[in-house]
Amino acid sequence: MAKEKKGRAVEEIKRYDGKVIGAHWVFLILLIPFLYTGLLLFRDWFEHTYHIHGINYIFPSWEGIETTHVYLGIGVLVIGLVHILMHIGQKEKPILPKNVGADLGANIHNILYIFHLAPTAERGAGEKYKRHQRMTYVATVYCLILSALTGLWLWSGWMGDMALIMHVIAGLLIVFLSGYRILSLIRRHDAIALRSIFVKGSMPAWYVKKHHFLWYREIKGGYKAPKDPGYEKLLPDDDEAEAVDG
Repeated sequence: MAKEKKGRAVEEIKRYDGKVIGAHWVFLILLIPFLYTGLLLFRDWFEHTYHIHGINYIFPSWEGIETTHVYLGIGVLVIGLVHILMHIGQKEKPILPKNVGADLGANIHNILYIFHLAPTAERGAGEKYKRHQRMTYVATVYCLILSALTGLWLWSGWMGDMALIMHVIAGLLIVFLSGYRILSLIRRHDAIALRSIFVKGSMPAWYVKKHHFLWYREIKGGYKAPKDPGYEKLLPDDDEAEAVDG
């Protein structure tokens, strides 16, 4: 994490307002028990199907767990779709893939980086919403829809165990995709971005210029925007920049 020098005024650029930060926390609060109840239900199904008993003593289920899971799932679905619709409603449609091949390649590369299977983070994506984020949003839409459909199939009894397996896969993918951005920031040791998502809602101007240059240029007036006088003084020292990059 970059450290600001004592006595130096650092310009902050707003990224999220209080409502968005609140939505992040609500989604996270719903997601954790949603995952927990889903895993318990899958364990109970596995135990009943294969007649393996005794594995539910440490974390026992409770009466009405299915209803709890359904309500939590509806909450996750609603919050997720509202968040996505907010982005789709924007004029420039920033979450839609612009080059599916390049976006998918950047997405796979970033997943490998998260799990220490690639030496560097994604490259060649200098837009406000990076390539892996755009593909993540699209994949999340598909998984939310698939999870809702397979949930209805389970409720109606259609497709039996196949519907259950598809529902579990879709649910796990939703959990991974929801935490994908957070995992990426943790992998990069990027405390500034994490703090902006869950606490402050803003980032230092030097950080935005370094990591989201096209967004910074747009904020400052586009291609012909004059260079800010004295702006280089806000840039971190080399050791601080390395700390931000992780």
